[in-house]
Amino acid sequence: MGVDGDGGLLERERELRALGDAVGHAAAGDGRSVLIEAGAGIGKTRLAEAAGELAERAGMRVLRARGAEVEREFAFGVVRQLLEREVRREGPRLAAAATGDAAMLGLAALDLPDPAAPRAESTHGLLHGLYWLVVALAERGPLALVVDDAHWADLPSLRAIAHLTRRLDGLPILVVVATRDGADADPALNDLRADRTAVRMAPVALSPEATTRLLAGLAGRAPDPAAGAVCHRLSGGNPFLVREIVLALQQSRQPIDAAAIGALVDAAPESLRHELMLRIGFLGPAAIAIARAVAVLEQDSDLRHVCTLAGLEREPAVAAIARLTTAQVLADRSPQQFVHPLVRAAVYGDLTAVERALLHERAARLLLDAGADPLRAAAHLLLSEPSGDPEVARRLHEAGRDALAKGAPAIAVRHLRRALAEPPADDRRGPLLHDLGRAE
Repeated sequence: MGVDGDGGLLERERELRALGDAVGHAAAGDGRSVLIEAGAGIGKTRLAEAAGELAERAGMRVLRARGAEVEREFAFGVVRQLLEREVRREGPRLAAAATGDAAMLGLAALDLPDPAAPRAESTHGLLHGLYWLVVALAERGPLALVVDDAHWADLPSLRAIAHLTRRLDGLPILVVVATRDGADADPALNDLRADRTAVRMAPVALSPEATTRLLAGLAGRAPDPAAGAVCHRLSGGNPFLVREIVLALQQSRQPIDAAAIGALVDAAPESLRHELMLRIGFLGPAAIAIARAVAVLEQDSDLRHVCTLAGLEREPAVAAIARLTTAQVLADRSPQQFVHPLVRAAVYGDLTAVERALLHERAARLLLDAGADPLRAAAHLLLSEPSGDPEVARRLHEAGRDALAKGAPAIAVRHLRRALAEPPADDRRGPLLHDLGRAE
């Protein structure tokens, strides 16, 4: 596998060999788990993508998911990303046909219960059911599950992944989890870290030589001899920051040399975030509205939703997306997403608290109007400001009860407290307080 233009695979030969070995074992029926931990911008996403590519070449079916900040309060949200589409495609009876009633318990976590299926009596029952559901899917052929940005995954999903990775012996299953190091880890992430059978990877920053190679590739020409050293000192060998340095200089039409790079030394990360927002601002009001809509919607950023939240007709929205893609703010993918989580963080962080709350409220309403899962909408309502709407309180109450039923009391408490602040209708206050007491 070659070196890519964003530096994600520069100096990653050891990691690629380990990924190839893990894929080979899993494809042959000897399950493996891989944990990739690195700081923001170091290239863990690119390694996770490389794992998926290697698995596909080995004939494995690859299912992918990505943690999102807005969905941390959505119980089993990441698991649903991984499995829901595949289970729907195979049919709900897949589990019972392949492994018996145990796997049917896992359908409850996906909100796809079969009327004839047993109900889980505990969180362990759900985790056990999800395990057998994955085993059932793997019986149709070797399976790779790739989860990126696990530091933003919901706790029930992390527990389910940890439960699975401890039981991979003799199964044609590969599990790859990429997460930010130093993050405030939930206990389930600590479980993944403590798994002695997991392949652990901690990619480090680029060397001065690799930074110079990346700088040359991004600039389209060899830089002057001092530029690479200055760029490495400024970026710390972080591929994302190297890319932002080049884009900042190109935007301001400055030469990519040691003097121009050195001028960015003071408060580099903050300075580069400022340059990023300027770059988006130069693209016009429509581009700003689109970027903000994608930052708020995250996983739900299909064109229809983005247009609605940005308040744009389809044609000008498409033109703005094209400009953002050319400017390397958005990736050339559908649904829309940023080229890197740090770009999303800069755009989202540029919103005031009031703007964020209003956009999340609008996002929730447009998702409900579009017939989306009410639990996904509730994740946005949780981030909105109370407005005295009993319907909002009702939906938050339902989301809290759902989280409680799935063994996620901490998520339930946050939904139920927010519902209480809305506040609920008088006749719903008692049941809400009862459920909040149970969750607490």
